[in-house]
Amino acid sequence: MRLINASTGQLEYFFEDVPKYAILSHTWEDEEVTFQEFSKLSAKAKKGYLKIERSCRVALRHGLQYAWVDTCCIDKTSSAELTESINSMFPWYQRAEKCYVFLSDLRSGALAEEKLAACRWFTRGWTLQELIAPKEVRFYDQEWNFIGTKMDFSDKISSITGIDMSILQGTSEPNERSIATRMSWAAHRQTSRIEDLAYCLLGIFDVNMPLIYGEGWKAFRRLQEEIVRHSNDLTIFAWDHEIDQKQDAQWGLFSPTPSRFAGSAFVQRYNRQTVDPEFSITNKGLRFDRSRYLYKMNVKKAGTEVTRYAIPLGYRKDSDGTIDYSIQLRKSGPNVFLRDGKLLVENRDTSYSLQSRATRLPMINNFHIHVDTQQSPLLKFVEGIHVPKHDRVQIKEVIPESHWDETNRMFFTPPEDHYSLVLAMFCHVTIGTAGLKTRVKVIVYILFGPTIPTSHCRIFNPSKHKEHSAWLFRHKRLGHNVTWHDIEADLPGILKHTSELEVFAEGEHFTISVSLSQGMVKSISEQEIYSLNFDIKLATKEDSYRPKTR
Repeated sequence: MRLINASTGQLEYFFEDVPKYAILSHTWEDEEVTFQEFSKLSAKAKKGYLKIERSCRVALRHGLQYAWVDTCCIDKTSSAELTESINSMFPWYQRAEKCYVFLSDLRSGALAEEKLAACRWFTRGWTLQELIAPKEVRFYDQEWNFIGTKMDFSDKISSITGIDMSILQGTSEPNERSIATRMSWAAHRQTSRIEDLAYCLLGIFDVNMPLIYGEGWKAFRRLQEEIVRHSNDLTIFAWDHEIDQKQDAQWGLFSPTPSRFAGSAFVQRYNRQTVDPEFSITNKGLRFDRSRYLYKMNVKKAGTEVTRYAIPLGYRKDSDGTIDYSIQLRKSGPNVFLRDGKLLVENRDTSYSLQSRATRLPMINNFHIHVDTQQSPLLKFVEGIHVPKHDRVQIKEVIPESHWDETNRMFFTPPEDHYSLVLAMFCHVTIGTAGLKTRVKVIVYILFGPTIPTSHCRIFNPSKHKEHSAWLFRHKRLGHNVTWHDIEADLPGILKHTSELEVFAEGEHFTISVSLSQGMVKSISEQEIYSLNFDIKLATKEDSYRPKTR
């Protein structure tokens, strides 16, 4: 660490046993003095040299022999030194005996309480950590007149920055606040380089990462990924769209900029005393090791009710009660989801809260959320089995639910599955004529694999074959998928069912049949996919003479 000897004006380098020092916080302007220029006589003629000189003078007055100024104490031509310095910046400010804030746009004699909010220093990205980290922060106007300390102005600064007073007064640490709250502190700040909006937050989140100038907004994405590696605080996803964004716009999982956290200043993480969520970044997306925090519900989209999934992220308390924040998801594959739509922000105490209208999903081993929308196969290219709507058929339960997309009424084809997966649906079918309607319970099951012969689409009455239905849906409760190998080994009798089921209602004889057909479903796919079709008809007299096998 390089420090300026306040008496000699020379730079000195310290590896260990760093002496006590003062540190300068300021906004960069014209004619700043760089490391290369500092030792030259011409440096004293530059405007920026006055800040260095005055910092040293004030440091000596406070009994400090050394001072640190970012313009001249870092060799920015060395990428290695710049990376080390930026990653060390927060602790350097923390260890400083005093931090001098030079407000170049605060006119001498102006009432500080009234003019502080207009100072550029409160809008810059780098000055966020320079406000929070030091124990003692002293403010000076443009003539280097002392106007007060961070403690003196803590109430005013809190209203300007959104940082609560306990952080400013040093009675709380930044890491005691949620990720979303800390991100909100930077929501309205700016930096000259896009990448610096991420790099200036490293110390706030106590993470380190290499600097790659030229990567643009990818730096902020890398920052969030690094935070996820060190924290399981779900509020990192509690960001929202801009006001003018469409409600159903799709975004990646991570926020594109800190500004999206502007509305998350008071979001707290849940105090999960039993088991905290476990998640990690993989090449498939964000992996959750358990589904206990995943809920399913119906929401309105463009006037239509559709199925969506949600993960509660955090909450805030205000005069209206407890407000819960949840991320909204849609299914894009077997146990794979993508972010869809704005945050769900709901009052926990109302009858329309998430808890009142959502159901927790059955336990599954793990699931993934795509980090980027590009990761998700567009629904128009998906493969699977579509179940067209039928006015007489209601789907009540499916297995495996991990492969079922309720919004598009289809089962996804998992490309990694090399076995024959059994799909089953428990349905209510309405039959009857002339106003005499009867509801019949049926189970339909099909082979799900690389090839789907129509002979493997079958139907039976669960009331007459209770052991078959119990065996199939027992696997759902256990979180297991069913394969044809399981059926052949444990329940070969289920293979005797056919694609037709004969039922009687109100003295009439009906046939319910199921079949698989291949064709284009424009609303879902741009390639041919299979569709499961129901055919319900009144049996003819000839049909009534057929032997009743079921």
